[in-house]
Formats: sequence, C-alpha cells, structure tokens
Amino acid sequence: SASSFRIYNNVILKSNSSAISAIAHTRFEIENNIITENSIGIVVYKKEGEDVPVRSMISKNVFWSNHKDTENCSAEEMSSLDPSFKNPKSGDFELGNVALEGMGLSDPEVIQKLWQRYQDLK
Repeated sequence: SASSFRIYNNVILKSNSSAISAIAHTRFEIENNIITENSIGIVVYKKEGEDVPVRSMISKNVFWSNHKDTENCSAEEMSSLDPSFKNPKSGDFELGNVALEGMGLSDPEVIQKLWQRYQDLK
C-alpha cells in the first residue's frame, strides 16, 4: 500500500536538490507553503517508462526564485509572488507581502527563536 503525508504552512528554502521529493505511488497534500531558492521546488520520481498518474494535491503554494518549480507534477493555484521575508538572515521569516497572508509559517517567531539558538551554538 502507498504511504501518505501532508506538508502545510512551511518555508522551505535553499536546498541544493529538491525542497520536497516523493515517489509517484505516494499520496500527498502540499499546501500553503513558501518554496523558495531551491534547485527544484517539488519533484515526483517515477521509474523510467512508468506511466503512473500522480494522485496527490499540490495547491496554494508560493514558488519564488527556484531554478525549477516542479518536475513530473503540476501545482494548482500556484503563486509566484515575492514573499518579502522581514529578515531571513536573522531567521525572521515573517511575510512582508500582505497578499500572501495565511501562507508559510503560522508562527514565524518560534522559528526565529530556534534560529537564534542555532546561531548561538555555532
């Protein structure tokens, strides 16, 4: 049987590979994420010559400044607006673009605190 997962309200950035990867048999929901500055935003892997339909939902995500947004899948209600994070270098991923309200992190302050702890440990 196929596995399933749900990814929602995240900021996924600066991956040298893909931000999110899955195989064609996996059922998944990916929504309300900001996927930015990755080699590939979302990729679904299929075996060579395999014609398996992707039965998953990819909707209401922001793709910004990726080398390639999707591969072997399509995204519905995709936005390509700049999220204008407040200060990503200090871990502040609060959105500066009000048109994207409800996307990305639901509580950016939590991540900023973790980011600061990480920086303190370096």
